[in-house]
Amino acid sequence: MPQQPAPRFARRRTVLAVGIVLLLLLGLSLLALRNGAEGRNSAVPAVSPTPTIDPRLILHPHTVAIAAGLTYGLRLRGTLTPDLPGINALDLALYDPQTRRAHGSGLRLEATMPGMPMSPVHATLPSTSGRYSGPISLPMFGTYRVAVEVDTTNGMATGVLTVTIPLPGL
Repeated sequence: MPQQPAPRFARRRTVLAVGIVLLLLLGLSLLALRNGAEGRNSAVPAVSPTPTIDPRLILHPHTVAIAAGLTYGLRLRGTLTPDLPGINALDLALYDPQTRRAHGSGLRLEATMPGMPMSPVHATLPSTSGRYSGPISLPMFGTYRVAVEVDTTNGMATGVLTVTIPLPGL
């Protein structure tokens, strides 16, 4: 039968082993702290001081041409600027069938977004020298259906404009 070491030697070996393990753990912890403080921790990627922005996400104002046919053979042509969500400027002119500038009272607009539960946006553009200019608030990207009404010498001319504010990069 093998001989058992004396109990007091077994206890000394256990205490010595636990002490060595604790010293190793303490040394590794101090080494990790020192490397982290000096910035040599390769496990953490460096963070760029200025983030890169995808250029397709940058909004650029631009002017788009819009046109619509109205009752009595009238045509409405003009521009929308900046064609971004928010306040946009409309500049429109009314033409008769012979492409002469026609005149009417203020142009009334009601913009809705088909398929979206949003309240209609209303705007009235006053007539100045045969042109209709003014702001309209289009709150989001997408396609709007804009109902148009204008009092003319022939009566109330009506029609529909389609205005699209496209998503960037699409």
